[in-house]
Amino acid sequence: MHYDYDKLAGQEIRKARLQKGWSQQQLTAKMQAAGCPFLDQQCISKIEQGARHIFVLQIKLFQQVLGMPLDELFPEIPTDVLEMEY
Repeated sequence: MHYDYDKLAGQEIRKARLQKGWSQQQLTAKMQAAGCPFLDQQCISKIEQGARHIFVLQIKLFQQVLGMPLDELFPEIPTDVLEMEY
């Protein structure tokens, strides 16, 4: 993802997490179980603040764990930006 979108993506992840009623720790556990073992609660916090870059694998796992299509999870970010490979 382009770094300009990290803050916006973090806000959308936070919003989706809160809609599910999950804590950051619960989201962390689900992300780790889905295949992102090195993502901890501090990383989730930084992502939600826009202070940490989100990588393509993480975007796909957030989509899977939160059960939302890309365009719904990140409505303000063009889909072609989300689907870029780095």
